Amino acid sequence: QSRFEKKNNFHFDLVQDVLDLTQIAARARHSGVINIGGGTSRSFVQQMEVATNIIKTPPRGHKYAIQISPEAPHPGGRTSPNMSDESLVFGKLQRGAATAYVNCDATIALPILVTSLSQTAAKYMKGRKRPTFTFNAKELTVEVP
Repeated sequence: QSRFEKKNNFHFDLVQDVLDLTQIAARARHSGVINIGGGTSRSFVQQMEVATNIIKTPPRGHKYAIQISPEAPHPGGRTSPNMSDESLVFGKLQRGAATAYVNCDATIALPILVTSLSQTAAKYMKGRKRPTFTFNAKELTVEVP
């Protein structure tokens, strides 16, 4: 209603979000994904590699993928199939990608994962150059050194 009445110019642009994520994936040397749960949110994040052909870049697939879900890991038991099955078929993962499925509630697994990364990845981050993100009105550009 506030958008209709011109009280708020902010709005979600899902198509632009896909293009922004796709641009990040296309410019990164390697990409990875952490999926929390399954279904729509998982599909949205995973489509960035597949959508790279929109910007005339061939998809490479994610090199790393972690899926955290409390659902049973048997066929048909989750809203999201096994990453290695569906994701390889559609180019979402590279062949030989490092993947992990964590059968746990995200409120337990995610803090453990973040703590571990903060303690072990610091030495690797010192030697890496950060990408530059520039946002101009409605468009995001990414420069990877």
